[in-house]
Amino acid sequence: MGSLSQDTNSLSTLDVSNWNVSNVLSLDFTFLNTGVKTLDVSKWDVSKVTNFFGTFEGVKFSRLDVSDWKTVSATNVSYMFCGSSFGTLNISNLNTDHVVNMSLMFNGIDMKSLDLSSFNTSNVTNMKSMFHGAKSIYKLDISDFDMGKVTNKEGMLTDLTSLRVLVLGSNTIINGAGLSEPNFKGTSNRWVAVAGGNENNPYGAKYYTSTDLMAAYNSSMSDTYVIGEDKSSIAGHDSTIIAGPNWM
Repeated sequence: MGSLSQDTNSLSTLDVSNWNVSNVLSLDFTFLNTGVKTLDVSKWDVSKVTNFFGTFEGVKFSRLDVSDWKTVSATNVSYMFCGSSFGTLNISNLNTDHVVNMSLMFNGIDMKSLDLSSFNTSNVTNMKSMFHGAKSIYKLDISDFDMGKVTNKEGMLTDLTSLRVLVLGSNTIINGAGLSEPNFKGTSNRWVAVAGGNENNPYGAKYYTSTDLMAAYNSSMSDTYVIGEDKSSIAGHDSTIIAGPNWM
């Protein structure tokens, strides 16, 4: 079903809710740049699909629910949601057990939050530019990512200009992932661990630039990292204290 409705910009509605796709092996670019705003694929049997390359690339959907998709055969999800926009996106139950390629999967996606803590990435080798240019993401949870087999993570976290909450786990590896330096007015523009506090009031004692965090991060540092006020330095000014007659 490759490129089935690719570039159908003038198409506004499409009813595929009852399509039998149980023998389909590839959904590459199936809905690339379609003009459809909503799409009901929630009941699709995609259990034999191995290739999800660019399936929803460039779409602008109000919602997409693939929470019941049994992606047990998936090996390639590269570009799957690249450049797309969703009001709501439910991918919490996607099976990624056999996925090898996640490159550009969420590249440029327009979402405020992505919780990928349920993703099994133990067989993934390629995460190149996975989130690159996703300028709307405020919070990203990759705490359960097992990146032990990843050989390419170049640009994985580059150009996430709104990112202020990053959840990392014991098997997450961000060294070389290109985490951009934050630039938020009125903040320290440094990462600090929540360390038992919360996202608005972190307790971590050490502050990191993105470069420093990538270089230092290891399994013992598993935590949620936020951009907050740098309490390690307090601006002061010269003062004069005058002691009165009752000074003790």
